[in-house]
Amino acid sequence: MSEPFLKGFRALDLASLSGQLCGRILADLGMEVIKIEPPGGDPVRNLAPFVTSANGVKLSTTFAHLNAGKASKVLDLEKESDRAAFRKLVETADVVLESFQPGELSAKGLDYKKLEQINHGIVM
Repeated sequence: MSEPFLKGFRALDLASLSGQLCGRILADLGMEVIKIEPPGGDPVRNLAPFVTSANGVKLSTTFAHLNAGKASKVLDLEKESDRAAFRKLVETADVVLESFQPGELSAKGLDYKKLEQINHGIVM
């Protein structure tokens, strides 16, 4: 069997519900996708329908479907220390997926202009 098409590439997924399928498709094609979640988890985790796991935990099938194949990391982008950790991840990423309101990432110092200074090849 041949290597996955996007093996060796990395995406950081900050997207909300409207953008998470893109990260799923990239993961299905072999890209390493890291889902960045806020403390308390991505709000999509609270969307029905739910299934109950063998250990009694209620799981959102919507979240599971959209985020299958992704790693997960919790970062609070309201905190400078976590923004610094995100910028460190950008150093080795190829893609950043996001669906914030216009200006929101800029206010956090995480817009394309700033991230491109860290990693000249970053795609957003």
